[in-house]
Amino acid sequence: MKRLAALVAIILIITAGVASADSIDGAGTVTDDWGDNHTISNTGTYDTGNIVGVWQGVLWADGKLAGSGCSYVDGLFGGNTETATVSWQQGHFPSQPSQWDGIVGSNTWGAADNYLGLLTGSGVRYYGTNHNLTLNRASSIYTWTWNSASRTTGHPTPALGC
Repeated sequence: MKRLAALVAIILIITAGVASADSIDGAGTVTDDWGDNHTISNTGTYDTGNIVGVWQGVLWADGKLAGSGCSYVDGLFGGNTETATVSWQQGHFPSQPSQWDGIVGSNTWGAADNYLGLLTGSGVRYYGTNHNLTLNRASSIYTWTWNSASRTTGHPTPALGC
């Protein structure tokens, strides 16, 4: 049974195009996938673009960004995103106030990574508290749809421009 599970995991890794540093566990959960993303913040090098939009989608999925549409998921890491990020971090690192900095670095990306699951084909889903966010994965680049337009998370990217 263990051999079968290992074989299925290997097949899933190959068919999903997952990089060698990433893995998929026997339950179909994508692990160690987001921990190496760029650090994004209100004051950092990466404060705009589609990677910020993906993070805002995570915040929306977990009920930290209210509303819908471009007023909340706009690819701009502003004050609302920073406040929502701190709230998200408080919920995921309740006993680690040093993590409540509003910066999405490797620890925050890594914690969000724990809620990713593999879908059929190259689909990956972030399972949020309030909603699910579906993404497609081609190698290490994610694509996702927001406001009826397909986006990629490569850098540099423009703001979402709704």
